[in-house]
Amino acid sequence: MDEITFEYASIVRYLKPEHKDKTPINYADVQMQTALSTEFGKQTGALSSLCKELEGGGWYLNSHNITVLPDSVLMISYVLQRPKRKNQ
Repeated sequence: MDEITFEYASIVRYLKPEHKDKTPINYADVQMQTALSTEFGKQTGALSSLCKELEGGGWYLNSHNITVLPDSVLMISYVLQRPKRKNQ
């Protein structure tokens, strides 16, 4: 059997876009996309710092997924990866 050479971690963040009325949020709207891109950039920037600090650091972003939940909440899940540490 092949030796496992990487270890993985996952992080989940939730975003609730500001919305003044009760109509569904239109994620195709250019202004909404711009606002979400800005917030997503902030989240990713914070993730960069976390990758350096989490359990000894050395992590990098392997993948991400954005899921729209009820009430227009966005769930952003990240998969982090790093080379397996020698002592594990």
